[in-house]
Amino acid sequence: MVTREAYRLATESDGKTRISTFEIELHDVEVGTGLQVATLQGGGVGVLRFPPGFERDWHNSEAVTWIFVLSGSCEIAAYDEGVVTLVPGDIMFFDDLVGGGHRTKVPPDADMWMATGGLAVD
Repeated sequence: MVTREAYRLATESDGKTRISTFEIELHDVEVGTGLQVATLQGGGVGVLRFPPGFERDWHNSEAVTWIFVLSGSCEIAAYDEGVVTLVPGDIMFFDDLVGGGHRTKVPPDADMWMATGGLAVD
């Protein structure tokens, strides 16, 4: 299991706002691939970790999804032969529920972390 530290800003019972830390636990999405996800409190938002060298052949998105690249990079290839390399700060909207889909490749030198919205992660 992989964990990642996160910050929390919250008002405590004494009425004061404080910053604390807690661990986000990620679990496997697809056995044997190294792809992991954590569903975050508040619903509809998650964190994904792709291991170095991760590759997923042609597939469609399971749900309409926003992704926000936090660290690392990946190459997304569309079935129409369009290719983009996503890097930290990039945002992409996935709306390919049918059709040829897309392919994902992470370089072999580092994890890729992204935040997601709208992804069905259960």
